[in-house]
Amino acid sequence: KASGKGLPSATIHEIHTDRVGRLLVATAVGTFYRNQGEEHFHALGRTQTVRGIAESPSGIVWVADSATGFRELRRDDAVRPTGEKGNGSRLLYDSKGNLWVGTFGQGLWRVPVAETAAPIQRTTTITGLSADGVMALLEDRDGNIWVATNDGLNRFTPHRVTPVLNLGVINGLEATPDGSLWVGSINALLEFPNGAVRLRRELRHFDGTAPSAMHVGEDGTLWVATSREVLRFVNRRWSVVPMSGLGSRQLSSITSMTSDANGGVWLFDRVHGLFHWKDGRLAPAALPPSLQHAQIVCSLTDRSGVIWFSFADGQVATLAGGGDVRVYGSADGLDVDVFRAIYEDRAGVLWFGGNDGLTWRTNGRFGTLGAANGLPPGNVISIIQDDIGVFWVGLEGSGIVRIEKHEFEKTLADPSYQIQSAFFDKIDGFAGAPRWFGNSTVARSNDGRLWYLSGRGVTIVDPRILPEGPGAIGGVRIDGVVAAGQAVAVGSQTLSLSQGEQLEIQYSVPNLTYPLRTRFRYRLEGLDSDWIEAGTARRAIYTNLPPRPYRFRVQATNNESTWPESGVVWEFSIPPKFYQTTWFLAIAVLGLVLSVGGMWRLHLRGVRKQFLVLLGERARLSREIHDTVLQGLCGIGLQCDVIAHDATLTAPAMRERLLRLRNQAEEYAREARRSIMDLRSPKTKRSDLAEALRQSGERVIGGGNVRLKVTVNGAPFENATADEHLVRIGREALTNAIHHGQASEVRMDLQYGETSLLLKVSDNGDGFDADAVQEPEGHCGLTSMKERAEAVGGTLRIRSTRGRGTDVEARVPKHPTA
Repeated sequence: KASGKGLPSATIHEIHTDRVGRLLVATAVGTFYRNQGEEHFHALGRTQTVRGIAESPSGIVWVADSATGFRELRRDDAVRPTGEKGNGSRLLYDSKGNLWVGTFGQGLWRVPVAETAAPIQRTTTITGLSADGVMALLEDRDGNIWVATNDGLNRFTPHRVTPVLNLGVINGLEATPDGSLWVGSINALLEFPNGAVRLRRELRHFDGTAPSAMHVGEDGTLWVATSREVLRFVNRRWSVVPMSGLGSRQLSSITSMTSDANGGVWLFDRVHGLFHWKDGRLAPAALPPSLQHAQIVCSLTDRSGVIWFSFADGQVATLAGGGDVRVYGSADGLDVDVFRAIYEDRAGVLWFGGNDGLTWRTNGRFGTLGAANGLPPGNVISIIQDDIGVFWVGLEGSGIVRIEKHEFEKTLADPSYQIQSAFFDKIDGFAGAPRWFGNSTVARSNDGRLWYLSGRGVTIVDPRILPEGPGAIGGVRIDGVVAAGQAVAVGSQTLSLSQGEQLEIQYSVPNLTYPLRTRFRYRLEGLDSDWIEAGTARRAIYTNLPPRPYRFRVQATNNESTWPESGVVWEFSIPPKFYQTTWFLAIAVLGLVLSVGGMWRLHLRGVRKQFLVLLGERARLSREIHDTVLQGLCGIGLQCDVIAHDATLTAPAMRERLLRLRNQAEEYAREARRSIMDLRSPKTKRSDLAEALRQSGERVIGGGNVRLKVTVNGAPFENATADEHLVRIGREALTNAIHHGQASEVRMDLQYGETSLLLKVSDNGDGFDADAVQEPEGHCGLTSMKERAEAVGGTLRIRSTRGRGTDVEARVPKHPTA
């Protein structure tokens, strides 16, 4: 209630300030105004209940009253004849200049442009409004009109395409060169001259025999097939096509038609097969046996005159002018199950729409673009190109997709490329979902508009003035953060996460127009190298994030190809745990070094202890050898010398042998001393191996008549352990050759190879049976030589033949194992 200063004691319904600063008040008894700087109100217009006030872009003020529904302020008549009066409740001017009038009992009115004579569009409960009494009106930032009634809230979304309803059940549509669009319904054939919806004509009634196929030939002839007959429309006249040549048969199930360059028409009947009609006569088509019983799904005649047929079993065949038939299949790259659309673009490229995607043929090869390349799911049932070369792809039961031609070129260069496209469906005003009707599913009128066969009628798409609709969406926000299972404040700058723990970031965007189309992408700078396409998912999950600063960004869009330049950004960091810090790593490395060093010192201590034990054992052995064997040899030598110089006991021949025995005992004593020195300091000059063999052999020969020859082949290498054992083996072999084989010549050959050393000792003696020689009585050193060879990882081989001498071969590796 308001009263005083010129206002009556009445209910105030709305207050509005116009562009000149005048304050307008709508009350139950009329409209009142107050100019700037004034204190009192003045009456404006007639005394009548006014519930709403709106101002047009041109400055005209409109009010909603109980008598006319709406009128211009200062005028008592309606702005235009409406055919009926209404009880106005609310007014709203939208961003496009349309005036919305809410009423009590007459629903919602939409005046396209209030200053023109365009008809008023009405929406009531019959067309979907929740109630006919409108209580409030509001336009949101996306252009949606929200209408509040007593029974609910209604949303009116601006159409991006034009639906044409109330046409009945539609079975096909075609465009003729004169600009007319032809729509075949279940009862009649409708013509839209020059594509004008309001000029609709019914030119042919079918009495329930709906068209089963439609086709427009190159000469502009319109062909229509029903279950009763085949019609053609030429020069604005209808005629029945004569079908002679079938006898008693009749083509009553024609589902596909296409014309050829010779004026003929190819007709496919589900029962009788494929036929060619020309000059009033029908002739069956000659197809290969594999195609004679296959069902044709769709057909097309390309610019070169070749006719293309798609079959229900997935095959594609061509029929050339000479009657040649060629069949294409999986061997040619056709991997799609069934093609339901064939289209030739301006460049002469053939396109095939199938159950698994969109296939094109260029340079004799086929390529397919499907869901893996970002094509929305659905069976492709129509393909068409608009006046600027953009492709429009119809998906059965879903919608249509707008794809720029360069997107296909990118797919050719990169088979994994994700195409960018725009999608349109019932939300955009589509009259139901796209429907398939053979070759007649989509048509282009002369003015460039695209007409689609839809579930509830026909949908018209005008690519020239198509509103883009909301693409990139602002207002994306982060709703929540969950770190290690605990909710964290969104504004937190630091997060505590351990190894293996999970970070979940929840985001959303307020979008009431296209909520099901909203797609997101996000990127965690500091970890992700590129954007991650999240689709409709509204959360990002990361695990095992290393400690460092991060910057999380998320964007939203309703359009497949448009993303905002910026989105919501959240910066945070994960501090390192104590075990992830640099000082902890340094301490760990230091501890590891100390541990390894301590273990190495313990190892060295053990090795030294073992070495000392070995040296002690060697010293003990050398002392025992010196005190026992060496002293015994010296004693034997002295006794031999005493006996040899006692003339009463020894004959001259025996004296010589005793002296020789004394010399041998002295030699053995010297060798024992050298062995003792080797135990104390085992060093051998590798380059003296041949000389050591020579000296050892000469000591064994003594003054005997045995010739010794030592040769060396190859590049000598150093191996002290092997050299000592080879000297012993050579001496034993020489001893056996002299004592057991009575040899007069012995040859020692040293052969140095890349990986081994071979000592070969051969003589010219009588040989002996090595197996018959017993040790120690008949000691010949065979066991000793074998043990020495094996001690350094080598092998010993002996060949002894009666009357042919003995060969001893000792082979040791370059790097002995012992």
